[in-house]
Amino acid sequence: MSAPHPDEVADLIEHFTGLSDDRYARALAQNIAKPVPEETAAFRSRELAVRTDAACRYLRSSGAAKITHGLVGQEPDLAKKRHGIAHFLAKVHREQALVASIITEMDAQQGILRNAGNPRRRAERRLWQENMAGDVPKGRYRELLEEEKAAEVERRRQAKAEARARAKQRRTPRS
Repeated sequence: MSAPHPDEVADLIEHFTGLSDDRYARALAQNIAKPVPEETAAFRSRELAVRTDAACRYLRSSGAAKITHGLVGQEPDLAKKRHGIAHFLAKVHREQALVASIITEMDAQQGILRNAGNPRRRAERRLWQENMAGDVPKGRYRELLEEEKAAEVERRRQAKAEARARAKQRRTPRS
């Protein structure tokens, strides 16, 4: 997969900047449903990251039901339609997680450090770092999250073992 052309991405950023919030959310939803690499790069750009985050929050809210239902289609089977909506909302959540990591990185460059002390945030940061050149394989976030949770358990186990060793040293009489 080749990287999107910077000029095309710059033109799309300019185009998306001029859209109303509703039209921006619709454009983002269409891109999430059927990704176009240039548009995806524009939505994840530094210039549009905050707006994309807000649009993702809107798409995940009940206020965006018309957009969501419109993208899923006129599926006659209610179970399939619900599955399609859930699948789309999962994609929106994934996009929002990626954009949140971009925003955190932008804040860090300005000297504002956000606490990424939990495994989910660390997994999101690693996912963002892997996503620099293109889409992340499906399920990769879950893999990273499991790795981070395991590392957290190991860190806690290690900290407890060190605390026990220090406590044991204090209880041991010195000669």
